[in-house]
Amino acid sequence: MLETINLSTRIQNFYLNNISISVPENSIHVILGPSGSGKTVLLETIAGFNFNVKNLSGQIKLNGTDITNFPAEKRNFSYVPQDLALFPHLNVEDNIFFSHKIKNPYNIVSDTNNFINKEFVTVLANNIGVISLFKRNINSLSGGERQRVALVRALATGNRHLLLDEPFNGLHPGMRKELWFLLKEMQEKYKLTIIMITHDLEEAFFLGDFISVLIDGQIEQSESKQKARIPKTLAVAKLYGLKNIFNAKIDKSSGMSIINIPELKICFSEKQLQFSYNEIGDKNRHENKVFKIGIRSEDIILYDPENTEAIKKINPEILDMPTLKGKITSYFEKDHSALILFKPDNANVFIEAELVYHKARKLYTEVNKLASLAIDTKYIFPIFV
Repeated sequence: MLETINLSTRIQNFYLNNISISVPENSIHVILGPSGSGKTVLLETIAGFNFNVKNLSGQIKLNGTDITNFPAEKRNFSYVPQDLALFPHLNVEDNIFFSHKIKNPYNIVSDTNNFINKEFVTVLANNIGVISLFKRNINSLSGGERQRVALVRALATGNRHLLLDEPFNGLHPGMRKELWFLLKEMQEKYKLTIIMITHDLEEAFFLGDFISVLIDGQIEQSESKQKARIPKTLAVAKLYGLKNIFNAKIDKSSGMSIINIPELKICFSEKQLQFSYNEIGDKNRHENKVFKIGIRSEDIILYDPENTEAIKKINPEILDMPTLKGKITSYFEKDHSALILFKPDNANVFIEAELVYHKARKLYTEVNKLASLAIDTKYIFPIFV
């Protein structure tokens, strides 16, 4: 287990404020955040590059050992920076075997032999697809080839803890996804523990077993991938690009506790929702206190109100869900899906829906077409400001 406990520091204009994360062995923990949020500072501090700064506080532990004051060479982490740090004066083979030429007198916290035999590294290089590049100069490699060489060099040290700083940044989508699969395969095969930083949502959720969202030097949310899909705070919701955020309030005027969403002119009872009033927070549970709720665009259901017979046969419970009538105002096709803006009747807000492409085509979606929007209440969640 790799842990940071209340880790704080400030380096130039970047700072970390009480960062606490836990990274189980044999897992990938992704640090997700916008540019300038302190992601690289966090990774460098874990790596040991900032261990002697005056304003460093908190702890870094590896399998129970406090390594906060260890220099980088005693921590036995493999670190891959954004620029990959490959040596241009060495060929690929010499880059990969570089760590084997430096005798490391320390082996304090490593759980593996730091000197792996050449046969193992050769097999590793063949598996990752760089064996044919051994005699090539670094400057002659493509971006994808450089990423592979950097990954082999990191694994060739024998360290099972990898720190990756946006390793696939700048590659075209096809190459990036190819390397995502490769990294997952290597992580599972060699039982690696990886902390990786990115600002790319798709990359984070593809690779991560756990995801921590870092914004302005603070952890806003840190959970398993499954739970991290739902943003807990407004800052995380904005980072995710969530558009369907609405004001809500508790209304007890009817004698029952109802959550009212004035912007949509719709309301729900607590029994209809998957969260309780306790999750909203004490300060918001009182009548007429405003809070926010959200629903992801991919959880929105759109259908043709003139074609309900098909819905009755396939998914009849949709017709029992809270429903808004309105029209489609915008339609944008993406690679595998379509983004649709829906305007409810008698409302001044828009709801964003994302449908997989074939479903959008079945809807015969077009601007100004009348449509019905069903809300599955189990997908509504509270957002803390």
